[in-house]
Amino acid sequence: MKVLFEDTPSESPAKTSQGKEGGIKRIALFGSTGSIGTQALNVIAANPDKFSAEVLTAQTNDELLIQQALQFNPNIVVIGDENKYQKVKDALASTDVKVFAVKKHWKKLLQWIVMT
Repeated sequence: MKVLFEDTPSESPAKTSQGKEGGIKRIALFGSTGSIGTQALNVIAANPDKFSAEVLTAQTNDELLIQQALQFNPNIVVIGDENKYQKVKDALASTDVKVFAVKKHWKKLLQWIVMT
């Protein structure tokens, strides 16, 4: 599991509640359904004024990934198992979450990461 983060500019009202003194750290969790990933999400949930989950990924645990996406509303969700992509996409269709399968959409995912 890897954790990446970046500060959100303090002027961004959509992602910060700390005003001009600081921004919320935007977290990307690679392996959000694993033991360390779920613990990291517990920390994020307990500190919404400091952290937001921006990217959640899982290799095969689509059920937990869907639950996490509905709870944390990340920008991106990635499922490693292409056979589970449509189920995740359908489950999150009513949200603004972008859903990718690693092998199927890696170019689009990389472009989105580079552009943001």
